[in-house]
Amino acid sequence: MPTSNIPRYRALADKLRERIQAGAIPPGALLPAEPELMAEFKVARGTVRQAIAVLRTDGLIVTEHGRGSYVRPTRPIRRLPADRYQRLFTRINADGQADPDDAEPPHPDRVVDEQITEVRATPELAELFDIEPGTTLVRRRTVTREYGVPIQFVTSYCRPGLTRAVSNPDPAVAGLDSLIEPPTFVTETIRARMPDPYEARVLRLPETAPVLAIVRRSASRAGIVEVAADIVLAGDHAEAEYVVRI
Repeated sequence: MPTSNIPRYRALADKLRERIQAGAIPPGALLPAEPELMAEFKVARGTVRQAIAVLRTDGLIVTEHGRGSYVRPTRPIRRLPADRYQRLFTRINADGQADPDDAEPPHPDRVVDEQITEVRATPELAELFDIEPGTTLVRRRTVTREYGVPIQFVTSYCRPGLTRAVSNPDPAVAGLDSLIEPPTFVTETIRARMPDPYEARVLRLPETAPVLAIVRRSASRAGIVEVAADIVLAGDHAEAEYVVRI
């Protein structure tokens, strides 16, 4: 460890940050255990814990009880341009499936867990769909992981009888891709906010990390056919890009 006016825990945090950014400790990998860091850098346990706290506050790592501290993915979570929806619904193959060229290229270390169930519409969902509370809806929940770390989850709802089974590597549009009749328009409401306890737990977010929350409503001639409430991304490295045709 260099001798300077920088506190030893800050110097240690900088060394670990350099290793993370260089890929020596890749996303999803555990940091060395406290005794290893104490021996390598010849520092006290308190110094190690302070350094790890700095990296955790900076959003570089997450600490879980019983597992340790591991590196969060740094690859940006990108929202595709707005005309993504238009291309999804207009470029349809003869078999009714979305054109595979429109799908986001699969990430080699990305895994999507999906759960589909039937639920009753809450008053809030009923208002979004313009239906009666208690109406049956199909709920699709997906959690996207990269390097084993959750980065996004989506909860979407559709009217029964309007969906089909599909395989789409992009969970943000899987609910739309499953609709038998593609919507004629899609609206999104986007806001940045702090996560609620459930979101922070699912995405394993640091205490200071916000989320990017998106509510999507999709309509066809039958009315509102799909609502995504919410599409939730870790806001400290989410990017939204939109194209406006003039």
